[in-house]
Amino acid sequence: MIAGMLLCHESPRWLARQDNWEQAGKVLSITRNLPLNHPYIQMELQEMNEQLENERRLVGGASFMDLQKEMWLVPGNRKRALISMTLMLCQQMTGTNAINYYAPQIFRNLGITARLCEDLA
Repeated sequence: MIAGMLLCHESPRWLARQDNWEQAGKVLSITRNLPLNHPYIQMELQEMNEQLENERRLVGGASFMDLQKEMWLVPGNRKRALISMTLMLCQQMTGTNAINYYAPQIFRNLGITARLCEDLA
């Protein structure tokens, strides 16, 4: 997996966040299989620029630790973070992922095949 990661390009958004717009455009062009001057690529780069500017306005000059302090020391934010973590933990404990993973085998054992599903549809 590590060797495969070395062959991957950086994400266009990460490159744009680093103010490397030229490389972000190239990667986006490769990903979308469109020329760099295509209107869709230009529109996507413009939207990315607007989103990053909006993020910079919202965060300001806050560092990672400033944002962590705000999340954990403000009671409302702390409650939101803990509720979302608890919900994710409870979802994992329901076994939904196991059912989704084993569903094809379960259906096959029940005698439900893809052909039968197509006939019912």
